[in-house]
Amino acid sequence: MKLKGILLLLLLVAVTVGVVLAIVRFRPKTCDRTEVRLSYTGSDTVVTEAEVLALLRARGVQLTGIAPGNIRRTDVETALRTNVWFDSLLNLTPVGSTLRMDIRIKSPLLSVYPDNGLPYFIGHDGELLPDNSRIRSSLPVLSGNVRTPYTQGKNVSDLKETTLLDAYRIALALSNDTLLAPQLTQLYVNDNGEIEAYNCLARHSVLIGHADNLDRKLRMLHIAYDKALIYFPADTYSQVDVRFNNRFFATRKLVNHNL
Repeated sequence: MKLKGILLLLLLVAVTVGVVLAIVRFRPKTCDRTEVRLSYTGSDTVVTEAEVLALLRARGVQLTGIAPGNIRRTDVETALRTNVWFDSLLNLTPVGSTLRMDIRIKSPLLSVYPDNGLPYFIGHDGELLPDNSRIRSSLPVLSGNVRTPYTQGKNVSDLKETTLLDAYRIALALSNDTLLAPQLTQLYVNDNGEIEAYNCLARHSVLIGHADNLDRKLRMLHIAYDKALIYFPADTYSQVDVRFNNRFFATRKLVNHNL
């Protein structure tokens, strides 16, 4: 009987330990810290990791001290969208006791100086972005007859002023062109509503017109620089016109021989 009692006691202890371990094992884990990783194009960011966490706290989104299953992704995204520079939530995943959050931040592509308002940016996806002193990188500049002021939430594809869409498409194409990007650093909307790019090295303008047939126009400009204008001094021409099919026109600078 004594042995039987000991066995029963050991069995009871084993069952108790098993229950406790099961409770501990299946108890929902909580996140103790949040790791924010920002993704953006270029070297400048207008939002820091600390500011992201502060924004979420201000909007009442709790991330630590609760089980990951109780964190609603839609609540996080809604809070982040209150910042105009937020693009998308790429990842929200618990890794051990850490909640890892990957966020894409919008990046400017083109600086815009309208003739009737404050400067602003056009982003890589065509969105209008407000001026921000944290942007210190040298970006292409658009000026001239630009009528559209900054409006939050707008995209160049939504605007009546189609020259902004042309300028965006041209700037996007130039950003991927290692030869032309360092040279064509300024875009200008002329009186005819066409886009001219200023070559800061050759010191002449390039009349692109609109963004139609843009690949052909830039290819023609490559031919002009590689096959023709290379044989002349850089300041020989005042303008190169690439608006037409399979040809370009170069306008010589006027020389005053009386000087």
